[in-house]
Amino acid sequence: MKTTGGIAVGAVVLLGGATLLLNTESVQNKILKKAVELLSQKLETHVEIDSISISALTQEISLYGIEIEDREEREMLKVGKISVNLELIRLLQHKIVIEKAEIAHAKALLLKPSKEEPANYQFVIDAFKKPKDQKSPAEQAKKSKMDLDISALALKDIHVKHNELDIFLGEATYNKGWIADQTIEVDSITLACDTTFKAGLKPYSASLGHLRLDGDLKELVFKVDAYNLAYQWKSLWKKRNIMVDNQAGIGHLTVQANRGRYSATVKQAHYKNDNHLPRKNAGRPKRGFFDAKHLDVIADFHVVLDSIGKERITGHLNEFQAKDSVTGIDIRNLQTKFAYTKERISLRDITVQQKSTVLNVSSGEIVLPDKKEGREFSYATGLITGKAYLKDISRTFAPVLKNFSLPLNLSLTMKGTPNTISFRNIKVNTNDNKLQLAATGNITNLKDKYKLLVKFDVSRMHAKPGIAEKIINQFATKRMMIKQLNNLGDINYTGSFSVIYKKEIFGGQLQTDAGGLNFDFAIDNVRKDIVGKVSTKDLKLGKVMGIKNLGALAASADFNVDISKQRKQEMRKQTSGKLPICSFNATVEDCVYMGLHVRNLTANLKSDGAIATGDVYQSGKIRDLFFSYSFTNTDEMHKMRVTKPGIKFHKISDEFKAQKAERKMQKQLEKEDKKAQKKAAKQLKKQQKEEEKAQKKQKEEQTGKKKKKFLIF
Repeated sequence: MKTTGGIAVGAVVLLGGATLLLNTESVQNKILKKAVELLSQKLETHVEIDSISISALTQEISLYGIEIEDREEREMLKVGKISVNLELIRLLQHKIVIEKAEIAHAKALLLKPSKEEPANYQFVIDAFKKPKDQKSPAEQAKKSKMDLDISALALKDIHVKHNELDIFLGEATYNKGWIADQTIEVDSITLACDTTFKAGLKPYSASLGHLRLDGDLKELVFKVDAYNLAYQWKSLWKKRNIMVDNQAGIGHLTVQANRGRYSATVKQAHYKNDNHLPRKNAGRPKRGFFDAKHLDVIADFHVVLDSIGKERITGHLNEFQAKDSVTGIDIRNLQTKFAYTKERISLRDITVQQKSTVLNVSSGEIVLPDKKEGREFSYATGLITGKAYLKDISRTFAPVLKNFSLPLNLSLTMKGTPNTISFRNIKVNTNDNKLQLAATGNITNLKDKYKLLVKFDVSRMHAKPGIAEKIINQFATKRMMIKQLNNLGDINYTGSFSVIYKKEIFGGQLQTDAGGLNFDFAIDNVRKDIVGKVSTKDLKLGKVMGIKNLGALAASADFNVDISKQRKQEMRKQTSGKLPICSFNATVEDCVYMGLHVRNLTANLKSDGAIATGDVYQSGKIRDLFFSYSFTNTDEMHKMRVTKPGIKFHKISDEFKAQKAERKMQKQLEKEDKKAQKKAAKQLKKQQKEEEKAQKKQKEEQTGKKKKKFLIF
């Protein structure tokens, strides 16, 4: 017992002595000097440490003013303070237990010029690399390992430069909980890469205001809250060789995990870009505000990953909202269920709402591209149904639709690739079914606007009286020829609509209560005019135009209408007319006027916007009739002014005389034939009466009946 007590007393004395020695400045300086000397020899470079502080009682070791140069004598590492709290007694158990560690005011320069050249810090890795162990695997397995356990770590004011990348960290902490929970907090971290596009590098910067993680990472039960994430980068617009500035960020991100099920809530997600060129609609009031190089979108959404497997991920997206106050993008709600695999994304139960418009999509599929397998990006949808209000897309794509509040019910399916879109089974109708439409469509060459082709084929369109005017009233434009439009009655249309670059082409057949009409015309937005032709076999023009005694019309015409706003304004300054600026030439095969048929008639018209003038010419074999006309209002055609009427006779040819004599003889023969037929019919009728009388007399004799005779005085 005495021996044991003596050993204990000796150990206490030695520990106390060691503690006293370690706490003296001279001993600490000697230890520091020796450590710097050994480290310099090991690294073969300049190493400097200003001071050291060792406390055996608190088991804390602190180093101050650490500097290490690389082999090029550049300051590779500079640290203001490194402080570590160790459980020294655990070192005997081959465990490094750090109660608390702190690194503050650190700056590192890490360079690797190219793949072939070594990094400037490679010599440090080589110096501390363990030599290859020549022991057998069995002997290596028996070799005990040193375990590392850190309870708390703090980083403050850290700057790391790696080639062109700069990383700035304000503060970060790690704390290990009682069981397995962990807490990680980061305040103010920034990444910045300032370089050119050479070698595939692009300038960018990323920052994070604050992040906090709580939970057990190993058990996948944790929660992450991140605030003020921001990312800025530059991209090269190859089409014009212009640099585009891009910004993306998230105001608040929350991620939760619970053993295989993950959910994320994103608030104030922001994307903005700018190519430093005028917007596409600058100086073009009729063009929409959408410009892919001028976006400023803010979005909120919630996404849940229900299951995560090796080959399949399933989840759902809801509460998605996105708005761009400039372009007019305003998605009030987007939700869907999805399943992701390596090759495709399957969607179902999709709902999209933009202001008043609500669309429901039964299903959808996105095929992901793969160059190795030669797989192209493509997509397809199931049935899309809903109610659309065109004013919802007016600011974005077509300002002319800003007053279009008439709801349209629609259904369709669609599919596409990066260069094509096809629409099938398109059906559109109004709530009262006064407008019904069925069509199909295709868009090709999406990547080249000069070759872009949009084509829709209308298999059936039916418009009842009044709906055409109602649709026109949705536009902020002058109402011209509305009366004539209503006079058409029910309208049925079959035809096509195409867009080729800046030209819109319409064609088809109209069947109306006033007759049929075939047309084919094009709106050229480069020349600013409408050029086309129209024909009919039975149009009741008098009914349409409100002209009495004018009946059915069989005719064809070609026309040209000027739609240049500038030219129209110049003309309006000179005149106060309300007519369109146009011209047309027509040929009338047959027209009924006051019960008479007018044939072989040609007419032309030219309008300068104030007054329309034209000539009418009707040719015949004996004489020609002609006159000029003019009017100033299409709604008052009965006030049309007719001037310069005339008649021109032709010299009668021998051929015409022979034809006239032949027609006269033919009429005489027809007259005699009719007379003979009439006489024969009269004789036949008389003969029939005599036969009926004989039959009646014979019948009376057979029945024995006699007529009673009366004597009249």
